[in-house]
Amino acid sequence: MTRPQSLRFSALRAANIARLPTFRNAQGGPAHSQPDGSDWALSTWSNAMFGEIGEVAEVLDYKSGEVAAFIIGEELADVMIYLDILAFRCGIDLGKAIHRRTVICHADNDGSMDFATMRLHLGHPTLRLHGDAFRALCWYSGAAANVLKKVERGDITLPAALEPLTNHYVDAVFMLDALAKPRGIDLGVAVMEKFNRTSEKVGSPIRLAPDGFWHLTPSGPAYHPVKPDPAPSWRPTHRHRNGSDYREVLRGAMEADYPSTPVVIYDDAQGRIFVRPAAEFDDGRFSRLDQGSPS
Repeated sequence: MTRPQSLRFSALRAANIARLPTFRNAQGGPAHSQPDGSDWALSTWSNAMFGEIGEVAEVLDYKSGEVAAFIIGEELADVMIYLDILAFRCGIDLGKAIHRRTVICHADNDGSMDFATMRLHLGHPTLRLHGDAFRALCWYSGAAANVLKKVERGDITLPAALEPLTNHYVDAVFMLDALAKPRGIDLGVAVMEKFNRTSEKVGSPIRLAPDGFWHLTPSGPAYHPVKPDPAPSWRPTHRHRNGSDYREVLRGAMEADYPSTPVVIYDDAQGRIFVRPAAEFDDGRFSRLDQGSPS
C-alpha cells in the first residue's frame, strides 16, 4: 500500500518546537520566557487547549458548505496544534502512540505516522462507544486534565501518568478527525494551513509543507523577522571561531531545496534566530562548549 502524502505528526512536532521561541504576545513581547514553553505549567497548556475546544463548540452548528468547513477546520486545527505542544511538554510522541493504536502494515514500518494514514486505518472505532465525537473529545481531554491535576498536586509522578495521558491524548486526536471527516475536512491539511497562517502572522519562518514535512521559508542563511528576548536560562552550546557564542536549538531540513538540505537552527544571546546548512555548522567553524559553560 502506498503511503498517502500527508502531514506527518513528527513534522508538526518539530515545527511546533521550532516556532515556540518566535511567538510574541499582544504587547509585542515574547510570549514565553523559555524557548521550549516550559515556563507554562502543564495545566496552563491544557487550559489553552480547552480554550480552543470551546471555540470548536461555537462553530460546530454552522451550516454545511465551504465557508463552514473552513471555519470549523481552523478551530479543529488550533486544538490539534495545542494538543501536540501539550503532549510534547508531557514527553509524549503522538505519532508513535497513534501508530501503536492503529493496524499498520507498511514496508517502512518505522513508527512514523501521518494524518491521512491515521484516517485510512482508523475507522473511528471509538465512535461505537461514544456516539458524539465532540462529547468524546471533551471527555478524553477532561480525563487527561484530571490526570495532570493529580500530577501537579503531587499525588502521582509524571512518568507514572504517561500511559493514561497518552491514551487520552491519542483518543482526543481520533475525535478531532472524527469531527473533521463527515464535514469533508482533511485534518492534516487544516492543521498545515492554520499553522502557516499563524506563522505568517507572528513573523515566524517555520512552515508546514504539503509533502508532509516542515521547512523554513527561504531567506538566506539568517532569517529572523522576530527577535524574542533571550530566556533567563539561555546558555550557549557552541562558539564560532570568531569568538561569538550560540545555542543550537534544532536540526531540520530546507525543503525548498531538492534534495532537501539538512540545516541547523541556532540563536544568540540577543534572541536572533539563524539557519545554516548542517555541513557548514559541523565543518569546524563552530566548536561545542562543555555543559555548564558560562555564557
